[in-house]
Order: sequence, then C-alpha cells, then structure tokens
Amino acid sequence: MSLLRFKHVTGLFISLVSACSLTLAQPRIDSVSGSPADGATLTIAGANFGAKSPAAPKVYASCRTSLNPDGPSIARAWNSVENMAWSSDNGGTCKASTGVAPDGNSLAWGLELTDTWVATTGSSFVYTYRRQMANFTASQSSQNQKDFRIWADNGRGGNATPDAGAHNYEGAFIVELEQTVGGYCTGDFNPNMALSDTNWHAEEYFLRGGSACGSGGGQFNFRRDGALKCSVSGFNTCSSATGSKPLTRNYVYLMENENMLADPWNPAWSNNNRVWAKDIYGDMTWARVMVCSASTYAACTDPTIQLPTAWGSGSITVTLNQGALTSLTNKYLYVFDSSNNVNPSGFQLTSTGGVQIPAHLTVQ
Repeated sequence: MSLLRFKHVTGLFISLVSACSLTLAQPRIDSVSGSPADGATLTIAGANFGAKSPAAPKVYASCRTSLNPDGPSIARAWNSVENMAWSSDNGGTCKASTGVAPDGNSLAWGLELTDTWVATTGSSFVYTYRRQMANFTASQSSQNQKDFRIWADNGRGGNATPDAGAHNYEGAFIVELEQTVGGYCTGDFNPNMALSDTNWHAEEYFLRGGSACGSGGGQFNFRRDGALKCSVSGFNTCSSATGSKPLTRNYVYLMENENMLADPWNPAWSNNNRVWAKDIYGDMTWARVMVCSASTYAACTDPTIQLPTAWGSGSITVTLNQGALTSLTNKYLYVFDSSNNVNPSGFQLTSTGGVQIPAHLTVQ
C-alpha cells in the first residue's frame, strides 16, 4: 500500500470513528423489561443516559383523583393554589374554579411550588410539562395572558426579579427589569404561542439560567405537541445592577394562567371561561423519559411524560403513564439526558418487551 493511499484510508477511518462517537454520545435504548401498561413498572437498559439525582421528579400531579401531587412526586403538596380545584371533568382534571376576577382586573389560575429549584452555582435548569385545554382563545396581541412564570426568592410582585414568564399575547419570553423582552419568538405577536383553539395540548417549558448574574446565558424554549414554538437565548435572568437574585430558590407556577381582563379581549372575556390540566410535571433538570406514537422524536405530536423512580447511566426505571394515548403498546420510548440529547429513533414498546437492534447497528 502506498503512503498516499495509507493516509487516505487513515483519514477515512478517523472520520468514521468521529461520526460513530457522535452517534454513541446520544442516549441509546437496548432493551426494556416490563409490560407496556398504564401504572406498570418498566426498566430501560442502554447507555449514555447520564445522571439524574434524585431520579423522581420534583413534582408531579396526575389530577386523576385529586389536586395534590401524587405518584413518585417528591413534593406532596402545593405551596399555593390560586383559583384551582379538582374536577371529575374529562376523567379527572385540575380545573379553574372561577372565571371572575376578584378585583375586576386580573385573574390568575395557578398551582405554585416554592422550593430550591436550581443549583446555587453554575447554569440552572427548570423543565415543566402539562396537558392543558381551555374553552376560550387568546389569539390577539391585545389579550394579556401569561402561562408560565417564575419568581426569585426576593418576593413576588413589584420589583421582584427575576419575574420571568412566557407571554402568549406578545409571543415573547420576558424577564422584567432585567431587560424588557428576553426575546421575541416571531415578531411582535407570535401566533405559534397563542392559545388559538380549545383542544387538549401537551405543553413543555424549558428554562436555563446563566452561570452568573449578567452572564447573558439565559435560554427559554416552548414546545406545544412536540413542535418548537418559541426559542429565545442570550438574556439575563438576574444582575447586580438591579439588585435581583439568581435562580437559587424560586416560586414556580407549574400550572399558570394569568389573564389581565382590563385589556381588550376579542372575543370578549366570559366569566364562564375555564382551563383544565393533567399530568403536571416539574423538575430541575431537562433529563426525562417520554413516550409518543411516532418512531422518530422529530415526528412526535403526542409526547407523554413518564415517571422515573431510578436513574443510572445505563439503566432507568419508570412508572408508565398512558396520558392521552389510547394505549402504550406499540408506542415509542425516548430518553433525554440533562443536555436535552435524545435517541432520535424510538424504541418500540411491544407486549413482550424484549431487545431491539439499535439504530446505529445493522445485522448481516
């Protein structure tokens, strides 16, 4: 073999190894044990799952029989409940209890957990998931509605910061006092973020705080039914200039709808307006397990959160959650690590469990 050819082959080999390394860095599911049934225990074997400690979510409320957190949830009660109650509607939901604003101006429907959500040093992460339905729409920029909110430990209201929230009516993620707008998602009004129909939707909110105040490392993503609707980055979540605090202890609304009724609504606001929620899940990491109907995660339109009870780099145990899926059989399993990497091709849940050939290998 000539030296030139040897160099060529060596270069090809290195390229293949590099590509393979990138593939193997993603979470990989090799096998599962357990039956794909709602409430059943499933053990997932594979690699590159990363770390998640504790394994259980900080809070989870199915809303099937009660307003309170249940299942493997670490939190067992809400710190604050604003105009929400359990209802037998839709097979059991957490439901808005009134459409009347106490002061005639602003109405909030919320379930709040006050806790140490994020690390005191380094970048911080918050992830929330819920299935939600409303019987009204908020599809114009005049309709002042927020549906995700987080405050720091220096109080709420007034000059408390970060007072960060997703403002559907503006199509923006805003950190008040730090900068007027964290960043518009799409122009002045983003219809992708708007509450434009009365169907059930799976909604996911991802927040990352910067490694230090003023670092500009903030990131926010919003997904509805698996599709990315808003992505904003580079903003501050706190700064010494305004005296705000880092995201070290927070008031986080896992279920939050705040509507400023004094602003024009079209259609006009009705006191019969309500919102319903199920499968409310919150954690301080982006590591999670999901199931959906599509064989690739990019095609998922019905992402359904699963409930981890044990987590290791090569093995995860979850309590299965059927959510809105008609069945878990033949649906596809996905594992996300803390950096939001996921196995791009799903592992199909069959009635017999078993082993599948990973997508990066072939059999001859």
